[in-house]
Amino acid sequence: MDHPCVRVIQDHELVEEVALEGPLRVGRRDDNDLVLVDESVSGHHGIFDRDEHGWRYTDLGSVNGSIVAAGPTLRGKESVSLNEDTQILIGATVLDVRLPSGDASPAPTKTTPIRPTAQPAPTARVVIVLGGTRRTVALPGPMALIGRATECDVQIEDSSVSNRHAELRWEGDKWTVRDLNSTNGTRVGVSRIAAPHPIANNTQILAGEANLLFVHDGPETDVAHDADSALAALRRESVLTRSQVRQAQQEFAAGRRQLGEILVASGWVSPGQWVEALSEAMAPTGPPDRTSTVPWLRPALLAVMLAALLVVLGLVLFA
Repeated sequence: MDHPCVRVIQDHELVEEVALEGPLRVGRRDDNDLVLVDESVSGHHGIFDRDEHGWRYTDLGSVNGSIVAAGPTLRGKESVSLNEDTQILIGATVLDVRLPSGDASPAPTKTTPIRPTAQPAPTARVVIVLGGTRRTVALPGPMALIGRATECDVQIEDSSVSNRHAELRWEGDKWTVRDLNSTNGTRVGVSRIAAPHPIANNTQILAGEANLLFVHDGPETDVAHDADSALAALRRESVLTRSQVRQAQQEFAAGRRQLGEILVASGWVSPGQWVEALSEAMAPTGPPDRTSTVPWLRPALLAVMLAALLVVLGLVLFA
């Protein structure tokens, strides 16, 4: 071997070999130099860099730490000098470091994710409703961790939420959510989930006591007609005032945010109220009730039924 490299091993198989030519940050987020598709790896897990003594690996405060084979477990900015052949376990991924003796440090380079998705993930956000607070969090990329821990992409500081509660992931052509063995569970609407569950635009997710509305800007965004129908239904039910409807329509027409996102973030409706109103607006209607379109038909039918009843009673009484 004439150059230093990091060999990525997952499930006992070599996935990728990356030349070690400068500082190399590894983790689950897309902005790392080496992106790892491994749910137990932190967003920014660790970094390889070189000083006057040679190559080192430093843990960047990961949740699960970095386990050096035949050595220490690194946590929170702890580092270790690397030998010619060192293995480091991060999450379920083994980083097999190969260093030739007396190697130099060329200019840095950039690597690509080891498992590119079939289609680029559309921009997505979650509106978090918890107690009296509401805030919107943009997802950093095709994978986002929900939980109480500081390294989570969607951090929710509440005791009902586990440190690593759930995961949102772009699976080729759809978004999914998966519970990560949380204490209080994850629900999509009223259904508790465990395995990866597909989620559409405008989906209500419950993580502990946190109430979330998931939205994305892909082609599956809400149709304007359905959104306006849902808005009208909420107005008829006196959930929204006339001024709130007007304000939401103006912002929605400007294209800044989706309608449900506007309403929930403003505190005018809950995620559940919006999802229910939108579902009813999108539901197919049954056959028309012709008695409601012909004004005289319903009273005529009632009169015929009453006359028939009187005839039957007369026959019974005078038989």
